[in-house]
Amino acid sequence: YSYSLPIEPAASVLGSISSFTFGNAINIPITKYNSGFYDVLTISVGGTTVKTVNDITNGYDVSFTSAELTNIYAKLPSATKGTVTFKLTTKTSSSGSTVGTSTKTATGTIPSSVKPTISGITLAEAVSGLASKFGAYIQNKSKITGTVNASAGSGSSISAYKTTVNGSSYTSKTFTTGVLKTSGTNTISTTVTDKRGRTATYSTTFTVLAYSKPSISTFKVERCNADGTLNDEGINFKVTVKSTITALNNKNDSSYVLQYKLSSVDTWTTIGNSLSGYSVNTNFVVTNIALNIDNVYDFRLTIGDYFEDVPKSTNVAESFTLMNFGADGHSMAIGGVATEPDTLDVKMAKTYLKIHFIFIYLSEKILYNII
Repeated sequence: YSYSLPIEPAASVLGSISSFTFGNAINIPITKYNSGFYDVLTISVGGTTVKTVNDITNGYDVSFTSAELTNIYAKLPSATKGTVTFKLTTKTSSSGSTVGTSTKTATGTIPSSVKPTISGITLAEAVSGLASKFGAYIQNKSKITGTVNASAGSGSSISAYKTTVNGSSYTSKTFTTGVLKTSGTNTISTTVTDKRGRTATYSTTFTVLAYSKPSISTFKVERCNADGTLNDEGINFKVTVKSTITALNNKNDSSYVLQYKLSSVDTWTTIGNSLSGYSVNTNFVVTNIALNIDNVYDFRLTIGDYFEDVPKSTNVAESFTLMNFGADGHSMAIGGVATEPDTLDVKMAKTYLKIHFIFIYLSEKILYNII
């Protein structure tokens, strides 16, 4: 006589688990052979347990808390996907002995929303003194130092920066630009990439004040009478000036220095003047300095702003005389005073000479002297 004892499987068995995205519920299929036994599910990533579910039943939907997700992402700092291990342990009771285990794996994907973020770009003037003076960026003068404020996707780190501004690109978190060349609204944009290869972009604008160096378009000095009437033999002089200095929100400096000297000397003398402001278009007469009618004078106007000085020069000829013979007895000037020895100096603005030579007899020496 024989009798076969029926043996029932004791340990529960996990079914196949589909690939999933972290943050979504995961359905856990379980075949349970003994309803009296106690099943515990552990979930691990990279060999580290990230979640435990006690007394799990078939079809249970597992979800991760925010803290658990943070822990999971930290295990995958350079990947967007990872292998997740599910282990089901069957016990006789919650504190009883282990009956058996069942293990399955599945691929979990980090959601696309877990990516770098850029909160902004901190910008500041890099050229000493400009920020306190103008409170703005100045064309062709300012440089910018910048810092990209970015964070990688949870559990990862930033691997690359690319910031484009002022026609150049920079590849670090902090950077300093070259001189800003374009006035008006400028755009700065940056892209950061984390070790998972995911990116974030950010753009903002900043304003650059237009700037040009000081300019003197007109600087003219003419002999005149005390009332300003032009006179080639006047001992007073009339100054005509047209110039521009960039205002930079009326924070720029402006200076005007008028000087004169005899053309034959090197030392300049400063003349007091009433020129001021950023835009000058005026003329005035100087009567407290007498110009000798026989001398040539040089005049120089230097205008300046915070950044640089720009000079412009002109001269005033001696008073007009149709013809003058030099004191050396070997020079002559037409339209002015003869000041250069052994020279025929024509000083008239437009001179037309019509000379008729009737040669009856010229010695070689005379011809040589004429030439």
